[in-house]
Parts: sequence; C-alpha cells; structure tokens
Amino acid sequence: MIFNDIKYLFFDWDNTVWDFSANSKLAMIESYNKYHLEQHFGPIENFLPEYYKVNDGLWADYRNLKITKEELIQTRFNQTFKNLGLDDFELSMKVNEAYLDATTYKKELVPGAELMLKTLKSRGYKLYVITNGFLEVQKRKMRNSGIEHLFDMSIISDEAGALKPSRAFFDYAFDKTGAIPAQSLVIGDDPDADIAGAVDYGLKCVFFNRKGKECGYKVDAEISDLMALTNMLL
Repeated sequence: MIFNDIKYLFFDWDNTVWDFSANSKLAMIESYNKYHLEQHFGPIENFLPEYYKVNDGLWADYRNLKITKEELIQTRFNQTFKNLGLDDFELSMKVNEAYLDATTYKKELVPGAELMLKTLKSRGYKLYVITNGFLEVQKRKMRNSGIEHLFDMSIISDEAGALKPSRAFFDYAFDKTGAIPAQSLVIGDDPDADIAGAVDYGLKCVFFNRKGKECGYKVDAEISDLMALTNMLL
C-alpha cells in the first residue's frame, strides 16, 4: 500500500509512539512500592490484572460520555482496592496521584517510533499527536519523551472538549491544525478510539496492530512495525 496525496499525519500517542504499557507498569511499580501496597494485596502481580480490568472499563465509559473525568480519577484505584478487599478512598487517591506523576517521567517509546517520525518529518510531512487524556499529564509526558520536537502540534481531548472517537474531536483537530481531511492519515492502535473515529469521519487510517488485536473496522492498511509506514509514505 502506497498512500498518495497525503500531507498530514495524525498519530495516537499512548501505545502508538509512546509505550504506555511499559511506562504505566514502571509507574505502577513505583507507586505500589511507595505506599507499601504489598501489605494489603501481596505481590503487585495480584493487583495489576484487577486494576487493568477496572481502568479499561472506566476509560470505555469515559469515551462514551457515561462518566466524567473526575469520576474516572476517583474510581479506578478505589474500585480496584474494594474489589481486592480494601476500602480506603484516601489511600487510593494518593496512589492515583503518585502514579500519574510517575508516568510523566517515563520515556520508553514504541520500537521504531523515533526513527519513523524523523524519517517522515524529513520527507516534509506534518506530524500531529491526537490523544485522549488529561491535559497536564499528557503535556508532561510529551515534554519528557524526547520526541515532542518532532511533532508540529498536539491535540489533547481536554483541550478539545471532546474525546476520540467523536466527530467533535476531529472537527477541533482540523480546525486547530488547518490540515485538509482528504490529505490526512490517522495512525493508531485502538480500534474503538483511533480507528472508529477515523472511519466515521471518512479519513484514511492505518491500524497499528502491535499486539494482535481484532480491529473490527475497515482500514486502509494494517501494520505491526512502525517503520512499515516509511514504505507507505514516500
């Protein structure tokens, strides 16, 4: 697949260029140890599966406007604690704050991300971040990532007042960047946010399928290696 007439590239951030899975786990270990949660839950391996289940469900509800940002923040650790037998809201909020702070200093990138971005930028493409997330957290992640300078602009849901996959989010992105939808390409790893949003908006899209997910949407291309993009965008 060769994409012709593309000038604007919109990249999801978490798990597309910045390795959220790796960085999140490192931050979680730091927070778990800081508050000695092993006293309550044992090894962190006992805790993480329940947290991921709760957190993923809450993020899906947040994207679908069923809960607010504040409800997500106040619920994810608290509900995980309760599910594992501990009712301590104050501690859950301390852990949440420590975790969010720790994530912003992690710098692990998805393999190939930096070289891919440098290559495409050198070819004259405009590169943008499109991300759901908390404004200050995402901005600090980007500042500390070592690759922020490769992007022309970032569009964060908190600023947009809308979340992917909503059309309002993409309306905001195109208004802010001045990019032309017909000359734009979306690259992301999340079928329900990145790909669904792009398809609904009528945009060309590439599904970055690093972990063997089922997409469920018709995409223009699917890759498992970011450097494959450099062969599609000449």
